[in-house]
Amino acid sequence: MVQEGIYDKFVEAFKEHVKTTSVVGDPFKDDTFQGPQVTKTQFDRVLSYIEAGKSEGATLVAGGEAYKDVGGKGFFISPTIFTNVKDNMKIYREEVFGPFVVISSFKTEEEAVERANDTSYGLGAALFTENITKAHRVARAIEAGMVWINSSNDSDIRIPFGGVKQSGIGRELGEAGLEAYTNKKVRITSPLCAGRADNDRRSTSIWETDCEVVNTLDLPQARCNIHNIDTQSFIVPDHASMHPRPCRRVPPLAPRLGNVVCHQMLIELQILWR
Repeated sequence: MVQEGIYDKFVEAFKEHVKTTSVVGDPFKDDTFQGPQVTKTQFDRVLSYIEAGKSEGATLVAGGEAYKDVGGKGFFISPTIFTNVKDNMKIYREEVFGPFVVISSFKTEEEAVERANDTSYGLGAALFTENITKAHRVARAIEAGMVWINSSNDSDIRIPFGGVKQSGIGRELGEAGLEAYTNKKVRITSPLCAGRADNDRRSTSIWETDCEVVNTLDLPQARCNIHNIDTQSFIVPDHASMHPRPCRRVPPLAPRLGNVVCHQMLIELQILWR
């Protein structure tokens, strides 16, 4: 999308840039910018989008045909540019995956943001402006996994990359990219005590026993093995004796500041939920 005040000037400049930069040819040659489509199926698919753009009333200003100047072989398509594109057109709403550009105009910043977010995709977006304050304001409002300002497709292996909506789940690269390969496991240790707790599993409190802790929270079964129990865990005594003692009821689940540390005698328990 290009703002109305510079729309016509931009379209003419862009056409000239494509004409001199987007050199179609043998992908193994150094001066080639654009190679062929990967399959005949994709070649036909791109041509079908060109026909859709024409039939829906968009203006074809460049390309729009098969490119035949590479020995007459290969699935080459001339760089294609459509202008006067409306939001409801197929070539505007769907991803073409070809040498294909659609250029639409907008009046206000609010309109641009609303229309940019009116899509089922959200992988990346790019903003170009001399007003850096406006750029950051719009970047915050754009629903995309990554937004470039006065640039496009720059990245780094330390920066997480991924989309929103139908453009993917999760992130690649960076520390966030490791989470897809990580399972979080929690283990909790609790002090040994003699005797048995009440067998009533309907209680909403936690009971200490010699071998088990029973609770009715709707949580999956877990085993635990850490000495610090944080505020998200159930509460255990601040101290533990080396000597067996009768079991006693532990207060119900409740937030508690700081960590609770079980000293001296520690055993691994099976935590069961009904």
